[in-house]
Amino acid sequence: MNEMQLEQIALRAWPAPHIRPIGGWIAQFAYGHTRRANSVTALEWHTGDDLEQRIAEVERFYSEHGLPAVFRLTHGSQPAQLDAILAQRGYERRAGALVLQRSMTAGEPDLSQAAEPHDLPLATWISTFSRLHQSDPAEQIAHQQILAAIAMPRLNAAIMADDAPDQVAACAIAVLDGIHVGVFDVVTESPLRARGYGRRLMHGIMAWAARRGASHTYLQVVETNLPARRLYASLGFSEAYPYWYRVRI
Repeated sequence: MNEMQLEQIALRAWPAPHIRPIGGWIAQFAYGHTRRANSVTALEWHTGDDLEQRIAEVERFYSEHGLPAVFRLTHGSQPAQLDAILAQRGYERRAGALVLQRSMTAGEPDLSQAAEPHDLPLATWISTFSRLHQSDPAEQIAHQQILAAIAMPRLNAAIMADDAPDQVAACAIAVLDGIHVGVFDVVTESPLRARGYGRRLMHGIMAWAARRGASHTYLQVVETNLPARRLYASLGFSEAYPYWYRVRI
C-alpha cells in the first residue's frame, strides 16, 4: 500500500466537520482543533491542472474561516514539486509526524499482553482524554465533532488502573475500515506511564480489530516522542513515511 492510499484511509478515519475537495486535494477545517484536521492533503494531480489557481483556492478556503492556509505534505504529495513551490511562496515548514504501520499475522496480537478495552460513551471518552492530555477545554467541542462524524466502526477505548478500577490508566480511539484499523489520540495518565498500560491498550485494540477482520494497523507519532516510538517499535510497528506542514505566514 503506497502513501496516498494510506492517506486516503486516514482521511476517512479522521474526518473534519468541514471538508472541501479542491481538484484532487482535500481541504479540511475543524475550528482549529489540531493542525492535521485544519490542513489540505494533496492527493492527486492531473496534467493541465492550474497550480496557481489551486493554491489560491486553498488560501481562500482557509481565509474564509479565519485561518492561515496549511498544507500537510508527504513525499508522495502531488504534484511532486509542490513542497518546493510552497517554500518559494513563503510557506514555512513546520514539524509533522511519522506514520507507522504494522501487519497482523496469524496468532496475533499476543492476547496474554492485552487488556480488554472499555468502549466508553463518546462524551465520557472526550472528557477523559482531555484530562489525561491536559487539553484546552475549548477544543473539546471540535474534537467531539470529529469523532461523531466518523462513519466506520469506532472503539472509544480505555483501560483501567490495576489498583484503581474506576480510574482510567490509558485511552485511545480506534477506527476500523475494512482490513485497516487506525489508532488515534493514544495517551496514558502521567503518573502511570512506563508501567505497561500503553502496551496492553495497543494489544487490546489490535485484538478488538482482529476479531472484526482487520489485518493492518496504522497510527501517527510525533517524531520527537521517543518513549512512544520505542513502545511502537517494540510492538512491531515500522515507519511507513513522514509528513510535515507548510504554513502560510
